[in-house]
Formats: sequence, C-alpha cells, structure tokens
Amino acid sequence: MIINKEMDSFFSFIKSVPGGEKLSKKNIDDLMDCAETMGFEDKEPFCEQGFPCEMIGFMFSGFFKTSCLKNNIPTIMDMNFIGYNRIISDFSSMVPGADCKSSILSVNKSMVICFSKGNWEILYEKIPLLNGISRHLTIMSRDMKIIYMVHNEGMNAKDTLLKFIKDYPQAYSKLNKGEQKSFLNLHRNSGK
Repeated sequence: MIINKEMDSFFSFIKSVPGGEKLSKKNIDDLMDCAETMGFEDKEPFCEQGFPCEMIGFMFSGFFKTSCLKNNIPTIMDMNFIGYNRIISDFSSMVPGADCKSSILSVNKSMVICFSKGNWEILYEKIPLLNGISRHLTIMSRDMKIIYMVHNEGMNAKDTLLKFIKDYPQAYSKLNKGEQKSFLNLHRNSGK
C-alpha cells in the first residue's frame, strides 16, 4: 500500500520530468494502481549482475549503490539517493532477454516505489505519454553521474573528493575509501 506522502513525492517528481506536466490525475492513479512499496534491508539487492532486472523503482528513502565486477573486483558505478538520482533500475536489462550489467544494493534500509517490468509495459499502452517520460527518466538517470563528473573535470584528486564530500555528505558517509575513489574515478586522477 502506498501512503499519500510517498505518492505525493512520486507525483511531484514525475510532473517535473519533461512531458510529466501533461499527465492527468487519472494517469497518476493508473500508475499508483500498478505500483508496490518495497522495503530493502542492508545489502539486499534491487537487481543482480548477470540476471534480469524485473523492476523499475522510485526511491523515497535510503541509499543504493550500483557496482559491477571487473576482474572479480566490485567497482562502484553509481549511487541512488534523494538529491542525486532517485530512479533505480539496470536500464540495459530492460531489453527483452538481457541481463543486468551491474548489481544494485541497498545500503542500510531503503524504501522504493516499484513497478514490475510487465506492469510498466501495460502502462505504456494505457498512458502513451509514459513512453516519452520513461525515455527522459532513463536519460536523466544515465547522465546524472556524467554531468557530475564533467563539473569535476580538471580538478585534482583531493579537490574532487572535497567537492564530493561537500555536495553529497550522505553518500560520502556510506562509501568506503575504495568505493569513493571508484565512483569518482580518482585512480585516474591520483597523479594530478
């Protein structure tokens, strides 16, 4: 059951996405009818590398980190938390038959409004606007880290880390030093 506070948060967010302002109350009600509130415990996966991701999520509390194994070493690719990126999914696995290229794990407890991939596809038919909105959500989610890293371009490793701590103190406190360096690509900048 989705409570009003969560629904209002989701509704406000969707309305802020290009095309979202055109959604009617009925459209939002249809979305909410297909949604499920899910709680995730510490280290519980939203999706796992090598397996299909069957959900799309909108986070309203908590923190998730996305990693993939490279040479059997987990590498932090991205994060999800309020104030940075609230949309959770391995979008590469949304293609039929594709598996996740990364794992998305909760850090501590997290709450997410989830839509099954099947329900999302049904909603496309009921709400044609959702197709364009979904495209914008995917682009926003994918580009969030790219945009952040562009703003850090040319900074040395120390300044990049200090900016990260200032911009996202909640993320800094949830990642160990190796994860921070992995997320910020500091291994490349360490010589600056």
